[in-house]
Amino acid sequence: QSGAKESDPGVSRLRTEIFQLTDEYSRLTRRLEHEHPKYFDLKYSTRVSTPAELRSTFLRENPHAALVEYSLVDSSLNILLLTARDIAVYDTFLTEDIGRSVRGLRNAITGKVDDQFVSISESLYDALWKPVDRMLGDQAAIDQVVIIPDGILSYLPFETLIRREAGRGRSGFGRRAFLGKKYTISYAISATQVLNTYTAPHRYGDRDFIAFAPVFSEGSQTNFLVNTTTRSMAASDTTMRDFAPGGKIPPIPGSEDEVITIKRLFDRKNLFARYFIFRDAREMALKDPQLGGFKYIHLATHGIVNDRYPELSALLMSQDSAGGNDGILYAGEIYGLEWNAELVTLSACETGLGKIAEGEGILGLTRAFMYAGARNLLVSLWKVSDASTSQLMISFYNGLLSGKGKARSLQEAKIKLISSKKFNDPYYWAPFVLLGY
Repeated sequence: QSGAKESDPGVSRLRTEIFQLTDEYSRLTRRLEHEHPKYFDLKYSTRVSTPAELRSTFLRENPHAALVEYSLVDSSLNILLLTARDIAVYDTFLTEDIGRSVRGLRNAITGKVDDQFVSISESLYDALWKPVDRMLGDQAAIDQVVIIPDGILSYLPFETLIRREAGRGRSGFGRRAFLGKKYTISYAISATQVLNTYTAPHRYGDRDFIAFAPVFSEGSQTNFLVNTTTRSMAASDTTMRDFAPGGKIPPIPGSEDEVITIKRLFDRKNLFARYFIFRDAREMALKDPQLGGFKYIHLATHGIVNDRYPELSALLMSQDSAGGNDGILYAGEIYGLEWNAELVTLSACETGLGKIAEGEGILGLTRAFMYAGARNLLVSLWKVSDASTSQLMISFYNGLLSGKGKARSLQEAKIKLISSKKFNDPYYWAPFVLLGY
């Protein structure tokens, strides 16, 4: 209160309350550190990895890789580049609203406004990547990049950035100089997360692949919201209502072929694989403790994002009232899972979105699955096409089983779509990004 004196009873009372609350907060964080260390590391840990640690581990064993970390503060842009042989920093004041440009690019992609997309993409390339090109200099051997975005940049698929080319008109997408063609790109929440994940021991069991696909097709009796699901969605928040209560759930027939074909790829390698489709793809099946023994977990379904209440972001599972579940796997429930997967693939709409929290990245499904035990995640940044997603996922796993690695397999799967006639638009190939490497 203006004019209040230190000796006033109200000031003294507020100081006492602040002291008590601060003490309670400190005791709570200490308790979380000891009783829930994974959650503490995600939200409260202040440990920051050093460039020396990253160069002696991740970059020493991946000499053709680079870490590129972005920081946005008001109109200032900071870029940190770290390679096995160099450290470089770039600072500048931005003359354009990066947030507005990122949103414009996403709108142009999802709206398929090609001329607008190319213009904004080239502009963002100049602002965000041209400085990295200069810092890399003669390090032509660098072909893998782990990008650590900040704020709104977490919603940007850097693969779609286009290098301006003198003397060339607005050619078709298949001939454009996309950044994703030159570099194998993946993403991370922080450099510390890269270090922790890379140095952590592999804990998955001897089972290789498991997939879930409710499909929601006509005649399957799983494409209607059951009463328990409708009540749950209505009680949580109106932003959850992607589907009308009591109405049909949009079918995703490509997901059936997707999981069956991927399983066959594993079968050919004599690897353990199974899937649950239609009514069998229940929420309760995802909570089975046996999933902790699988290396790859694949979920092909509808995703629901709630950027106001991240814990209510969810995946829609088979609509079967049996088993005591509501058919929705919420982010808040995912925190209770105990998985040890090398990769969790969320083959659904907008699974990489959520609430952007300063200093914490995106809160939503990605953070929940990381806490649950996913070392790496494959997620989407907008509503995806059923047919193109199915093709991309099959190509991705085909590359993965050929020993090409996750990031390289995703890059090649995207390039395959870029080279196609039907799915060369960024809307089809660009939504999925890899969190990890």
